[in-house]
Amino acid sequence: MRNEEYIVLGLAGLALWFIMKGRAAGVPATIQTDFSRKVAPDYQGWQYFTDGVAISPEGVYYQNGKAIWTP
Repeated sequence: MRNEEYIVLGLAGLALWFIMKGRAAGVPATIQTDFSRKVAPDYQGWQYFTDGVAISPEGVYYQNGKAIWTP
């Protein structure tokens, strides 16, 4: 075998090792993104959404500053 073939086989083995390591860690093989629900980062239990909805730590839904649903 030529050196180039050894390099290709080594890289293929390394890629396979990374794939198997990721599956063992519980990482999904494919990442699915839901573009209909864009969530801003969580801040002190509050969740903020790009459409003006916010959810309090108690579960109260607010839209544009007004409570629209309470559990």
